[in-house]
Amino acid sequence: MIYLDSAATTKPCEQAADAILSAMQNSFGNASSLHGMGIRSEKIIASAKKTLLAKLGEGDIIFTSGATESNNTALLGAAETYKRSGDRIVTTAIEHPSVANVMTKLEERGFHVERLAPKDHPDFVQALADAVDEHTVLVSCMAVNNETGFVNDVKRLYRLVKRKNPKTIVHIDAVQGFLKVPLDGDLISISGHKIHASKGIGALYIRKGIRISPLLAGGGQQKNLRSGTEPVELIAGLEAAVRAYHGTPEHFGALKAHLLDGLSALGGITVNSGENCVLNIVNFSVEGVRSEIMLHSLEERGIYVSSGSACSRGKTSGVLAAFGIPDKLADSAIRVSMCADTTEADIDAMIRPLIATCIRFGLYDRKGDEKYKPELLAKLPEHEAAAYRTSSEGIVLLRNDGLLPLKPGTKILAAGQFLDEIPRGAGSAAVKGYNNVTLRQALEEQFGARVTFAEKPSKEQFAAADVVLISVGTLDAESIERPFALPSSAEKLVQQAVGANPRTVVLVNSGSGIRMTGWADKAAAILYGWYPGQNGFRAIAKVLAGELNPSGKLPITIEKEFADSPAKGTIPPDGQFYNECRNERLIQLYDIPYTEGVLVGYRWYDTKGIEPLFPFGHGLSYTTFELSKPRLSAKAIADGEKVKISVRLTNTGTLPGAEVVQLYVSEKNPAVIRPVKELKGFRKTELTPGASQVMEYEIAYRDLAYWCDLTHAWRVNPGDFEILLGTSSADIRHTLPLIAK
Repeated sequence: MIYLDSAATTKPCEQAADAILSAMQNSFGNASSLHGMGIRSEKIIASAKKTLLAKLGEGDIIFTSGATESNNTALLGAAETYKRSGDRIVTTAIEHPSVANVMTKLEERGFHVERLAPKDHPDFVQALADAVDEHTVLVSCMAVNNETGFVNDVKRLYRLVKRKNPKTIVHIDAVQGFLKVPLDGDLISISGHKIHASKGIGALYIRKGIRISPLLAGGGQQKNLRSGTEPVELIAGLEAAVRAYHGTPEHFGALKAHLLDGLSALGGITVNSGENCVLNIVNFSVEGVRSEIMLHSLEERGIYVSSGSACSRGKTSGVLAAFGIPDKLADSAIRVSMCADTTEADIDAMIRPLIATCIRFGLYDRKGDEKYKPELLAKLPEHEAAAYRTSSEGIVLLRNDGLLPLKPGTKILAAGQFLDEIPRGAGSAAVKGYNNVTLRQALEEQFGARVTFAEKPSKEQFAAADVVLISVGTLDAESIERPFALPSSAEKLVQQAVGANPRTVVLVNSGSGIRMTGWADKAAAILYGWYPGQNGFRAIAKVLAGELNPSGKLPITIEKEFADSPAKGTIPPDGQFYNECRNERLIQLYDIPYTEGVLVGYRWYDTKGIEPLFPFGHGLSYTTFELSKPRLSAKAIADGEKVKISVRLTNTGTLPGAEVVQLYVSEKNPAVIRPVKELKGFRKTELTPGASQVMEYEIAYRDLAYWCDLTHAWRVNPGDFEILLGTSSADIRHTLPLIAK
């Protein structure tokens, strides 16, 4: 849990908790009682007063149930006492409801209340003082605004007001300011649970010589200003919290700077807390994402912030409008408030899901550069280059009868899915890039007028084309199981194309395998582009043109039919369903058993003798490669030893290209169920025509082991093994014997 809502409330500190418990157990007497237990309680109260007065000045302290009572007592009590001095009250438009709503009540009683907004006055404190006249009985102002952290210099305010009218009573709501900013006033309200004491305890400071009328009638406790038995335990906790408070400007300043740095890197963020704000509160807006959505998105990840004042219950506050913040930003405002125990790691933990939520709601998908900081825009070329490299290395050429690369002057008819959109999955795969290049744009950029596009090509159009390019794909997402097939419309289009023109190239953009047996042997070439990202279609266009030699290898096995998969029988035939957390029945109904055990992926097909359509590690090139006879440093290996394998790879073709040489291990007579072969190493290298390079591998004794369920340890059975070298799990070029001792 990351708690960043300390302006709403704080966790009671250990010292406060200990003091409360101790008073409960040892000083539970009524402070009004004359016996020893009463006197003991009275001493606790006296000590707490002394501690608070040391922070606030000469005067008296009355303990209340919290800041709301303190504010009500101060305002109503002072207005009643000094009403003969005048009927005007000066306050601000940014006050907490416990002050703002009292002002409404005072208006009903005949007082004239003037509310000033910071947006209208560059020097806000001076404006408040200027509003005071000989009829002003009361000025009420918060020291620190609870929503933005805006700081009023209340020491200066007190001095200016008294200079203007010495009789005017100055009340300060110091709930957010106590122990954090300098304070001065005739009446000062504080709250315990904002400074790591418990809820249910607050205090009102009354300057010496100031009188107020009580709100409650009763036993006359606390000099008849607040009748009722004093909560000695809570008072003890408040004093302990004040004594233990260890928040420093240095600590909060470092946290705020770290937070602002993190927010500035995001882009699309508006910070609503200006320079004149307390260090532990930062208000910012994520334009386009409503506050409650962001709040709950963060809460799902165990991060607790606020959308404004806790007392507003999530409602848009008029406070932000008083600061001149537009409604659009106010509607998306988030408040982060820190305490003395907050760390930079807590801030980082909030920033990461904040980024995820911004992406989820499309913050970075808007047109124009206004949402990007200059430093982010400067990095975009680097990001585009990285996206291109990633796609270039990952494109897999599954099949090619010699049509690719396309000869110069070849005309292309392009049709199918994803011509004008970037294919992507959902969930963590639903990332939208910047400056996205569509397939249409990439083909036009690469081939110019030699490429034409058709939404629904006719049989005649297919047949007349030099080359047909069909783009198809699937959506892969968390919680969604799709059929092992293309969408029916895409499948039909491919069948039509390969039936009409054998010079058809099929481009597949998908996150996993699909059924291709109906047309794989009829297509001239098949490219697997996965989810190409913002710049991948450029790489695909260059592969088609021969400017880029494909070198990707399948990280999966693609079956001929779904019946070949170990998951057969677990999914309804040609079915598609959704696992929704809110629907337990569906989850139970389609709960998938994983019965293949250790035979995962290619291991299943190899061990069961099932020939796939395209094996694990498969991927063609426009050039050819040859593997020389490998060398093994030793014919046997014992525990703690290693053997080295070397093999020479030569580019025997006419084009530069890259190849991935894969090393597998096989146990000839296993004592338990083991895969026929297991990948233990691979190396990729790029070679010019005629060039060669020695590829070196190392096998440790541990690489021959399997997990023994009986001994709960890795175990190697002594006996015969084989080292296999090839360019896919099915294309094994050389085999070397190895004995495990």
